[in-house]
Amino acid sequence: MDSATIWGKKRTTVKWSAYDYYGSGSETFAQDIGIIGSSGSGSMGPDYDCSGDLINALLFDSAGNYIFYSDRYKPIMTFLPVYKIDNFFYKSFSVTVDHNFNAFNYWAGQYSDGVIYIDSVYVDYFYRRNSTVTPVTRVKGLRNELTENYYFRIYLDTSLIKYGYKFNYRITAKDKALIPEYSFSPDTGYYEAQYEPTSISGEFPQNISFSLEQNYPNPFNPNTVISYSLPVASNVKLFIFNTLGQEVKTLVSEYNHAGIHSINFNATDLPSGIYYYKIEAGEFSQIKKMILLK
Repeated sequence: MDSATIWGKKRTTVKWSAYDYYGSGSETFAQDIGIIGSSGSGSMGPDYDCSGDLINALLFDSAGNYIFYSDRYKPIMTFLPVYKIDNFFYKSFSVTVDHNFNAFNYWAGQYSDGVIYIDSVYVDYFYRRNSTVTPVTRVKGLRNELTENYYFRIYLDTSLIKYGYKFNYRITAKDKALIPEYSFSPDTGYYEAQYEPTSISGEFPQNISFSLEQNYPNPFNPNTVISYSLPVASNVKLFIFNTLGQEVKTLVSEYNHAGIHSINFNATDLPSGIYYYKIEAGEFSQIKKMILLK
């Protein structure tokens, strides 16, 4: 696309390797004239006078159509899959995500975060038993500072996996290109993990007691997980109420086996604010607070 024969704009992202810095901007072209204006950091486009590499660009014509240029570098993931789930009510794991344009600064003998060209890393998961599939839940990974490691903690629905449901999950990494590049682990489909108790003598951890855990994440929007423990089988009621004491949702109202249980709470239909959740199991009762931020 010749800049002298179009009327439109071009957006670019440029790396100046001498400073490990990334800039972006735009230029406006006029037919038979050339570049008539520009904005952004640095002198952008084919005539820029900085020593750098063009990462990607969008070239728009007068009709709003565009051609996308990219160097096609993708996030590079290193991950050791997990295929077994034991008695514990959450699973933690980490993944390393590198990128050609990641860069850490080194000054006065110390490293600091420079350019992290990864926009986000997240895991999508669901439970499956034969033809029955639960809705997909997404959890975002948290990056450890000064590293390319992303950490996940997933609260498991043990009441499902102990009754034949398998845990299916896939990790996605997205970069910061004008049109993002994605990488997946696995490349296609999902990993599958199944329940395998850590001891033969019993399904559940020893010495558990009645307890209600703090929901995670908190604050949340709109999904959070509430976990609770039962040392003996019990009739359980778990419900949500607002600051006026009005019950707004019943999450559990049934007989539960002994063990650790996790419930996903979706608050899409509720407004932002402070809520409370309460469990009643036999003579045991406990209340905790949570915050919904939309």
